[in-house]
This record gives sequence, structure tokens and C-alpha cells, in this order.
Amino acid sequence: MKISKLACAASATAILLAPSLGFTEGRVSVGANPSAAAKIDLEVVVPRVIALKIGSGGSTIDKVTFSGLDINVGGAALSGDNNLWDGTTDPELEAEDGDSTVAVKIFSNAGDISLARSGADLTDAVSSETIPLSDISVVATNSDIEEPGATSSTASATNGVVNLTDTWTYTFTATSMYAAGTYETQLTYTATVL
Repeated sequence: MKISKLACAASATAILLAPSLGFTEGRVSVGANPSAAAKIDLEVVVPRVIALKIGSGGSTIDKVTFSGLDINVGGAALSGDNNLWDGTTDPELEAEDGDSTVAVKIFSNAGDISLARSGADLTDAVSSETIPLSDISVVATNSDIEEPGATSSTASATNGVVNLTDTWTYTFTATSMYAAGTYETQLTYTATVL
């Protein structure tokens, strides 16, 4: 039995048209006061988005500097030359807030967000001496976006959306005396959808 090319083409066309015919709706009414109602389905697909800004934003990587560290002995700050010293209490570094606060903003329409931080200890490029990253603490002004530290923090969504702004203050509290130098590291914050 031979099937003609025309029959194959007609069958293929019917198969292709069948799905589109199945999704339409049409009504016809007749009579003294006719009315017809037909429905259509609408669909909006909203893509998922997540955005995180630490500092100035854009391509700028802000720097928080602790350059005015005071050295004290027994709780008394030293200044100038020839300070009296009893020789029994070692000089120590005084805690200091960074030279600037850091603006933080997180936005997502994909539900709750996890915020994590990664980074190495601070290192002096000349001596290779280090300061542990744990000597730096961070406090959120409004407690809306908690700085994650060594673990992670969560920003909870309202109606599926996270839109939070906060300000972080970094504080250096030395756990011991460190060799003189300029110690640096870079922190990376990552926001992910839970």
C-alpha cells in the first residue's frame, strides 16, 4: 500500500494545527438578546533576580582603614616621646573603629537569602606577618542585614521579596601586639537564594 505525498503533507498539517485549535475558545449566541463570552489565559513570567551592594557599589571596591591606632599602657594612651613606663605592663593596641562605615543593600525577588563572607587573615606584604581576621568585628546599625562573620546570615523575604538596607561598622580589637606594618586582606560577600 502506497501513501501519497499529498496525504502525508495533509496529515502533518493537521497534527501541527491541532494544538493551536485546542487552546482557543469561541462562543456563539442567537436570540432576542444574544451575548457571547470567551476566555483567554494570561501568563507573566517574572525572572528571579538577586543584587548585593557592599560600599559605594558599581566597580568600586571600598577600603576600611584602621590607621589611627593608639598604643596604651595599663589603659592609659601614650602620646609623644618619653612617656613613663613601669616596665611591668606591656604596651598594647587600643581598639578602634574603621575610618568609614559601609553601606549595605540586598535585593531579591527569589525568597530568603543567605549571606556569606570569605577572606583570609590580614597579611603584611613586607614581613608576611599576619593579623587574624577574627580581630575585626562588624556591627550592623539597624540589624536589618547582619554581617555574616565566619558563618552565614539570613535575610528573610516578605511576600517573596528581600529589600533591605543597612550600615556596617568595622572595629579592630587586637588580641595581642603585632609587628609594625601595613596589613591587608580582601573580603568577598556572596548572597545566594535559599
